[in-house]
Amino acid sequence: MNKLITSFPAAEMLLETTSPSLVKQSQKQNLIKNQYQIDAALHWGIKRGGKWIEKLNEGIEFISEWHYFDYPRGRWNKIW
Repeated sequence: MNKLITSFPAAEMLLETTSPSLVKQSQKQNLIKNQYQIDAALHWGIKRGGKWIEKLNEGIEFISEWHYFDYPRGRWNKIW
């Protein structure tokens, strides 16, 4: 993380994470391997509350977070 901050001091970063419950489910059923035939595993996830990332380095400022289903609002009403 420090290398990213020094190399790109004014950059913004988008992180995609998964939840602890999905990690647990994946470990039970090996969803990645079954779905995509890739021998990979999820080892950790985070709950909402991305402010934790600021603790990694004082040069990090958390801006916002959203859930996959949050945006764009209303799109699921058209499907279901």
